[in-house]
Amino acid sequence: FSGDIHSNHLRLFNFAGRFVAKALRDRVSLPITICLPLLKHILSVPLTFADLEFIDAESFQSYAWIRDYQESDDTNSTLEALGLTFCVDSIHPRNGSVHTADLVPNGRNIAVTEANKSQYLSLVLKYRVLDAVREQLISFLRGFDEIIDRSILSVFDYQELQLLIGGVADMDINDWKRHTRYLGAFAQLQDRHPVVQMFWHCIENDFDETDRARLCQFTTGSSQLPPMGFKALTGDDGRYCPFTLASLPRALGLWPRAHTCFNRLDLPLYKSYDELHSYLSLTIRLEVVGFTME
Repeated sequence: FSGDIHSNHLRLFNFAGRFVAKALRDRVSLPITICLPLLKHILSVPLTFADLEFIDAESFQSYAWIRDYQESDDTNSTLEALGLTFCVDSIHPRNGSVHTADLVPNGRNIAVTEANKSQYLSLVLKYRVLDAVREQLISFLRGFDEIIDRSILSVFDYQELQLLIGGVADMDINDWKRHTRYLGAFAQLQDRHPVVQMFWHCIENDFDETDRARLCQFTTGSSQLPPMGFKALTGDDGRYCPFTLASLPRALGLWPRAHTCFNRLDLPLYKSYDELHSYLSLTIRLEVVGFTME
């Protein structure tokens, strides 16, 4: 709907692409955080289902429920009962009108079922990250390409690109500790829990500023902090939402998990410092690629 808001919207997107590229070329840090899907578009990296969370966290939760839902023979509940069809509704930000886009020809009359839900979710992902913003995305990337040949950025992953664009913030670890909330097995002992102590030791002694920025980006979606530091972190709804450490049973795996909507990092109950350091380091450096439903 950007064309309804400004008649020259595509020129503005072109200018934005040129502006970001020139700052990158001239090594000037910008106080901005570019959403992960756009970073991947700049790098020509395939997007994944999880990237929807950075566009619309609430819708992502609904789509994730559909993805994980399994019909059972002993219940009458089915996906068809939800009345979903192969279309996506968008609400105009100004007048509230509803625009319906078919994901396939006559999609609004094709029901989503257990048999075709994978196709439905793949088409939703493609529409939300590509088709719905095609003109704007092309204009932005053309502007970017006028300043920098994007092929030379192929040596970077999307986390490194954000750090190049936004710079590395100086993080006050004491401020970080003061404004951290603990959940699960960490709730009672808090920073006295052995795993939490290992975590802070890793942050303070073995992670440099770039590693800390990567961890912050992995957990909160941004490598930059608000001017007031960690106490001013906000969630997806704009309300204050502190950095949170939650425990994760070892039975669910040894990889840390992030919930960027809630600035939350789930840490497995590691048995040794080397185990925590190894998995945490790999996680913040790991780039997941591929057009998948995971």
